[in-house]
Amino acid sequence: MNKLSEEIINKIAELAKNEPEFLDLKAHNLRAKTMLLLEGKKADEVYYVKSGCIRAYREMERRDYTDHFYFSGEVCVPFYSFFNNSPSLLSIETIEPSLIISLPKVKLGSLCNKYKYFNSIFHQMQSDFLGYHILRCARLATLSIDERHQYLIDTNSQVLELKDRYVASYIGADRGYFNRVRNDK
Repeated sequence: MNKLSEEIINKIAELAKNEPEFLDLKAHNLRAKTMLLLEGKKADEVYYVKSGCIRAYREMERRDYTDHFYFSGEVCVPFYSFFNNSPSLLSIETIEPSLIISLPKVKLGSLCNKYKYFNSIFHQMQSDFLGYHILRCARLATLSIDERHQYLIDTNSQVLELKDRYVASYIGADRGYFNRVRNDK
C-alpha cells in the first residue's frame, strides 16, 4: 500500500501546482497519544503518515484491541465510517511523534468527481485493505498467540519497534503473557 499512498500524495501535489484549490492538504506535527478519531464519531478525513506511526483500535471490556498500524508512507482511511458516513467502529491515535497530512472528505470527493484517477485509486485501496483484513483475520483466527507473534515478526518487523502493550493488543495477548512469549524467543 505504500506505493499507492505515495502516488496519491504526489498526484495531489502535482494538481496543486496548476489548481491551487487542491492545495488543501494540512500537515500536522503531532505528539504521541494524539486522538485523530474517536470511536462513534464519523470519519471526515484521510490521513497520510509522512513520519511516525498511528494505530486504529477499539475498546472492549476496558481493554483495547489494535486493528491496524500505519507507518511512514501509508494512508489511513477508516473505510466503513468514511465511505458510509456512519459512526466509526475504531478510534485512531498517534502512538509516537508523527507528521500527519490530512485531506478532508469534501476535498477528496471533489478530487474523485473531477478526476477518474482518484476514484479508481481509492476503490483499489478499499479492495486492497479489505483483502488484507480478510487474510489477516483468517490467519490469526487459527494461530496460537506464540504463532501470531512469530507471524508478526515475519510479516511486519516495524511493529516490533513499538511499545509492548501495542504489540500485545495487536496479537490479542495480555501484556504479561506477551512478555513471557517475547522473552522466550
